[in-house]
Formats: sequence, structure tokens, C-alpha cells
Amino acid sequence: MKVVTSRMKEAVNKAIKGAGFNNLIPITSMLGIKLSDGKLRLLTTDMTNTLCIIIDKVAGDDMDITVDADKFGKLIAKTTSEDIELIIIDDVLSVKANGTYKIPLISDEEGLVSFPDIKIMDDKNVQCTTKLSSVMQAYNINKSALAKTLEEPALTGYYCDDTNVITTDGCVITFNGFKMFEYENPILVSAQQMQLLTLNTNEDINVYIGSASILFVTEDVVIDGALMEGIENFPVDSIKAYLDEAFTSSCKVPKDLLLATLDRLALFIEPYDKNGAYFTFGRKGINIHSKKDASTETINYVESKDFEPFMCCVDIPMLKEQLQANPDDTVKICYGNENALKIESGKVTQVIALLEDEDLDNMTE
Repeated sequence: MKVVTSRMKEAVNKAIKGAGFNNLIPITSMLGIKLSDGKLRLLTTDMTNTLCIIIDKVAGDDMDITVDADKFGKLIAKTTSEDIELIIIDDVLSVKANGTYKIPLISDEEGLVSFPDIKIMDDKNVQCTTKLSSVMQAYNINKSALAKTLEEPALTGYYCDDTNVITTDGCVITFNGFKMFEYENPILVSAQQMQLLTLNTNEDINVYIGSASILFVTEDVVIDGALMEGIENFPVDSIKAYLDEAFTSSCKVPKDLLLATLDRLALFIEPYDKNGAYFTFGRKGINIHSKKDASTETINYVESKDFEPFMCCVDIPMLKEQLQANPDDTVKICYGNENALKIESGKVTQVIALLEDEDLDNMTE
């Protein structure tokens, strides 16, 4: 079997991203290589999702082997020859490229290991579609609000219903106002599944949803995963209530200017400041200053609506991460609520919890 190196590199680089590399589960460090009907399929798994990357129009004898994913992946990545040829000789994979390299095939007590194939779901009763552009919109904008710990597992996933893709870590909420799936029930998509979906190049992705599993299919990428559990624990009603929260005033400021200010301010935030700094919304702009007044800057409004003076304490790294995920050059900040700030940008709404601060309470009393 011979494959153009550029095609093989791209496919292997993608396939490796599906490997879990869990030392306790050997198969998560393996790569399955299967050739049949002119299609080369590369398979990896993390035991929750199995990823299959497909290269079409590959000539050669049928093949079904399993190799060490890390070693094979690194070899292909360093190859500079025009073609890569794979030949099996006595339970060894011979890779002919810049030179000839021998990689042992993985075997167990029953013989050579055949990597478990993706099975068409027995209970696949719902087919819908999604778009790669929708996947990228959810991934790029919502990712920053995902929970990073497993204290509440449901918060590590993307909640997708008929009006929004929602993510939250309990301190930040991102509402992305579009319908991800043409499917009547809300579902949770895991962070790993969403990341694997970004490997697609085709715009149209077919989705099969079973009772406990979900399958994403295009011509060159197939992802077979478990349907993320715990959707009943996702606090969607209380989260959506924040969309109706009262914010008395709003302003618009240039995003890059605000990010640059926060970058400079971060140099003056001390460990005991809990990452916090003060925002004072004045008549003409936002004055942002560190707790010890070591840094102070003012950003003038591009636009201001229903102005009322307001002062709050903001988690600077948290705000910065949300601004970086925001798609617009100018951001609308809604303020006046003692619990949160709200950033609006087209169909994207981000809610950021404010920090409690005793000094601020004394200043505003």
C-alpha cells in the first residue's frame, strides 16, 4: 500500500487526536490501520469516543493491523519523502519513506490485534445534521465558559437545545444563540467530542442519535461516542433566567483596547487581590484600577446608554478569557447589576459573575 505523504501526514495527525493515551488502558495508545475497498481507515479511541479518519482511493492489498500510535505518529510526522509505503512482513510493519523503518504489530494471546471497528448503531433512530461552521462557532465562542473540573460533570459539556448552545462553569455563562442540531430534544455534547468535530473539513455532518450513543459521519471523519450523561443536572432554567436579569445601563468599548488595558493591569494584581480589580463606570468611560491603585487607566465609551454611576470588582483573567472568545471588535457591556456584568455581541451573550469585595462595599456605602 502506497500513500502520498502529505495525505498520510494530515490523516495521522488527526487520528492521533482521538487517542486517550491512558497507561491503564492499552488500546488508548494504539492506532488501527485498515485498508479495504480502496479506503484506508485510521482508528483511535479514548474509550468514550472512537475516531476514524478515512483516506480514499488507496491502492493495495487489504490490511487490518494495529500499531503503537505514538511511535507511528511521530515517524509519519517527521517523514519528508514524496510517498509512504506500508508493507507487512512477519508480524512487522515495514514503513518505506526516507528510509525503511520497522514497527512491530501489536498482538495478544489470540494473535494480531484487530482494532475494534466502529459499528453502525443498532438503535440509531434519529438522523439529523449539523454544520462544520456551527461546530466552529460553538467551539471557538463557548469553550472558554466550560467547567474545568468534574465537581459538576454536566458543566463540562455543551448544552444544545433549539435556541442556544450554552456553556457555564458556575461563574461565567455563554449563550450562543443558534440551533446546533436539527433535533427536537436538548443534548449534551462532551468537550472531547466537540474538539474532535473540529477535525472535519466537510461542511455537512450527519448525526445519528441513539439511546446512549451518538455518531457523527462525513466522508473522511467518523466519530462514534457516548451520549453525554447528566443533562438533567444542567441548570438550564436558572441559567436562562440571567438573560432576563435587569442591567440598568450599557456602554460600548473597543475590545482590543480593553484587552490591552487588562494585560497591563494584570502586572499589578497582587496574589491577595483574588485576581480582582475595580471597574468604575463614569459618564464618559470606564476607569479600571488595581486594588492598591498601582495601575489606573480609563477607556472612553464608543457609545453609552442610560448612564448611571456604577462600581464593581471584576475577576480580570476571567473577563479577559471571555473577551478573547468574543467575536466582535466592539463589545457592549451591560452593568448596574450587583451580581454580574453582561457582554452582548450579536447573538452571543456572556454573563460574568462579579467578585464580592469588602473594600468595595465600604467605598459604595
